[in-house]
Amino acid sequence: MSTPADVSRPAGRQVPVYKRKRRRIYAAIGAAAIVAIALIIWAVTQGSSGTALPGFTITYGQGTVANSDSIIASDPALAKTIPAGLHFVPFDAGVTAIAEMRSGSLEAISGVGNPPVVGAIGTDTGITVVIAQSFDADALIVPPSITAPAQLAGKSVGVLVGSSEDYELRGWLALEHLTSSVKVIGFASEQAASAAYLGGSVSAAYVQAGPEAALIAKGGHPITDAEQIAKLGVPGLNVVAVADSVIKSDPTLVQKYVCAEVQATRLFTGPQAAKYLTNSASVQGVPGNLIVTATKSYPFIPLSQQLYWLGSFPHELSGGMQRRAAFARAMVTRPSLLLMDEPFGALDAITRVRMHEFLLRMWERYRITIIFVTHDIEEAVLLSDRVAVMGGRPPGIREVIDVPLHRPRHAIDVDTEEFLEVKRQIRASLIAPAVNRPGRDRLPARQPRKE
Repeated sequence: MSTPADVSRPAGRQVPVYKRKRRRIYAAIGAAAIVAIALIIWAVTQGSSGTALPGFTITYGQGTVANSDSIIASDPALAKTIPAGLHFVPFDAGVTAIAEMRSGSLEAISGVGNPPVVGAIGTDTGITVVIAQSFDADALIVPPSITAPAQLAGKSVGVLVGSSEDYELRGWLALEHLTSSVKVIGFASEQAASAAYLGGSVSAAYVQAGPEAALIAKGGHPITDAEQIAKLGVPGLNVVAVADSVIKSDPTLVQKYVCAEVQATRLFTGPQAAKYLTNSASVQGVPGNLIVTATKSYPFIPLSQQLYWLGSFPHELSGGMQRRAAFARAMVTRPSLLLMDEPFGALDAITRVRMHEFLLRMWERYRITIIFVTHDIEEAVLLSDRVAVMGGRPPGIREVIDVPLHRPRHAIDVDTEEFLEVKRQIRASLIAPAVNRPGRDRLPARQPRKE
């Protein structure tokens, strides 16, 4: 017989408390496992994306002198600040490095000279200079029998082909009036130029650091060097250049690279320079004791001077620098004829004198024909071999006057009697009545100028 309590008891069985607790534990473990798996997947995904960083190939010059990129290559912590897969490749000559960048196989060139860079810019190669590294430190090594530049006439000189050294050497030869009498032979490396000198293939070699020391040890001596040539107005500058395509596609990467360059420069020029230079010796391919001494004595450009060398836009340059830049652009293609229409008319008197000296030096170097238009009689006499005086109605050439002044010329020549005589002759022609004179419509054949 049933009781009321038996009637009200449910038919289903209740889940024990300990089982309910176990299920909760299993659920929590499952959720934790899911979160852990998600974290692992995220970490793996992030790791794989890290390995897919953009490639960034940097080519640099090896040797006894280190540079900012050899410091970056030998310092993993500094290299990690650049968000790219870095690949460092040594180069022998700037022109070959520029050609490789043009083909797309390089993103940056470290330590390339200014002539290859200027040539690349002039031929519309997408390249931008991001930092100025150093000046050159080469010397022209000659045998004991040569003691004066004139003795190089009829001989040959070896130099790194297409480099800033090549630019300096040719500029110096022009200033010494040896362009046509000295043969310049380009080599793929300074070591090759040094070997050619030792083997007798060339009579002199324009080299630096290790090759320079080796040739001096063999009896050679420097007849001039990069510092002396720079003071004559032909400075060599080594820079870091980056492909424009990378600057446009990933400006953040380029900014990080430049920051690393700056930090590397601070490291190998700072109080712990010896430590970082020694670490970079393997990258440079030389013993550590050599690299420390050679690098510390090298003429690097201080970071404080970067804005001076690279920080100005064309419209921010002074009048004189704008004229120099315009001349450099015009000379990239090595023209046979150059037209200059009152280029110095807007300059102040002091800057104009400096530009006269600059143009005279450039003419001595390149010897191109220049048609120079000016209203300044003194400027016409100083710069020209012949002055075509124009005037009359209708306007035409009134007279052609030879300038019998010897070259090279300098601004101080304006006070000589020969100079003043030509000025008087031109002034007389200008104020004379406009009459028909022989040669008014065309220039007469030029008479040989006596040296």
